Amino acid sequence: MKGASSSECTAPLSVGLTGPPTRKGDVEDGFVYDLTIDPEAENNTHAFVLDMIGYSKRVLEVGCATGYLTKVLTQRGCTVTGIEIDAGAAEKASRWADKVITGNAEDLGIWAGIDDEAYDVITFGDVLEHLYDPLTVLRTARRKLKPTGFVVTSLPNIAHGVATDVKAGAADLVTDLRDRQRHRFHKVSLLVRA
Repeated sequence: MKGASSSECTAPLSVGLTGPPTRKGDVEDGFVYDLTIDPEAENNTHAFVLDMIGYSKRVLEVGCATGYLTKVLTQRGCTVTGIEIDAGAAEKASRWADKVITGNAEDLGIWAGIDDEAYDVITFGDVLEHLYDPLTVLRTARRKLKPTGFVVTSLPNIAHGVATDVKAGAADLVTDLRDRQRHRFHKVSLLVRA
């Protein structure tokens, strides 16, 4: 069975992969980011990410959460290493990943234990908005890519979430999206510079 390794966690929040923010009471087993992915779904971030990654790749999944994307990637012949800040989620993800590193992606010590030029793809699915310094993380991650490798990232569209939730009367969710403890809003130009 595949196992999780540990590193010291310094951040107080769990960074997961894609999915709508969840109100208290909607979370099973305490994990906000634990869902089933339909790779054939239309207009779905997960399906887009899977299409971009393809099959039989060596993948570093930053913010692997409970491993729901990891599972589909391994079913597609990919070898996956995950980084996850939440130890409980990392343990769940270890069922599918070859290795899960428990810790904060902003802790550069975590990256030291990952081989340079080893990965075909690095994913950041709805992760960058949680980071204080995404540019440093992206630049550090880039060294882990093979020369022909690439990064796949997704960022939430706050306008979509706010409009949808205001219409539905979910003012508490709007406040949650604007919560600076969980979400930081960066300029797109920052990602291009990486």
